Amino acid sequence: MKTGNKIVWVYTWLIVGLVVFVAVLFYILTARSINKVYESYLAERAIATAEKYWERDELDDASYDLVQKRYDQALPIAKELILNADSVIKVRKSLSRYLSDDEITELYTKHIVHFEGKDHQYGVALYYPDNEGNFIVLVMSRNVYGAEIKEHLLLLSIFLVLFSSILIYLVGKIYSGRILIPLQHILKELKRIRANSLNRRLKTTGNNDELEDMIKTLNSMLD
Repeated sequence: MKTGNKIVWVYTWLIVGLVVFVAVLFYILTARSINKVYESYLAERAIATAEKYWERDELDDASYDLVQKRYDQALPIAKELILNADSVIKVRKSLSRYLSDDEITELYTKHIVHFEGKDHQYGVALYYPDNEGNFIVLVMSRNVYGAEIKEHLLLLSIFLVLFSSILIYLVGKIYSGRILIPLQHILKELKRIRANSLNRRLKTTGNNDELEDMIKTLNSMLD
């Protein structure tokens, strides 16, 4: 493989590798942000559900209307499951379908736990103590819109990586060609020197670089 091609491929692989790393990192961080936002929506729905069921007797009509409005606006497409936390054995059996033992313990400690259910569903479990008793609200839903965004983002990232690879290769080809022009000029001049024309000398560039040193060395050898 010629030096020019080596330069092109090394340059291309290094830059493309960097582009792929940035694209993957951007996709992962964006996907996590989308999931975090959706989890916050689920938490709002769980709190709104709890307030709707158990704050009716403690609020006036105007305040309860606000609760009802917040419930109606918070993530309408969701599955709800309401459990009586005072029935310890029964509620743990129901929770074990969705949460691990550690998550159940965390639920009773921190009063809210996010989890992933079946069929790519996201869920939130809320422990809600009330004067009527202690309850647990589970809200589950699929982040369809978020999944579409992540799919489009993945396709866009793949397209950008492919497009960048082609562009970087072409730029590397042009760049390596410009780098090698002085060397090609030196080789051309050397081929003109024969046994009967040893008085010819290579022209110096005046750039005071490695190529300049090589030209001076070749001229000294000819001397």
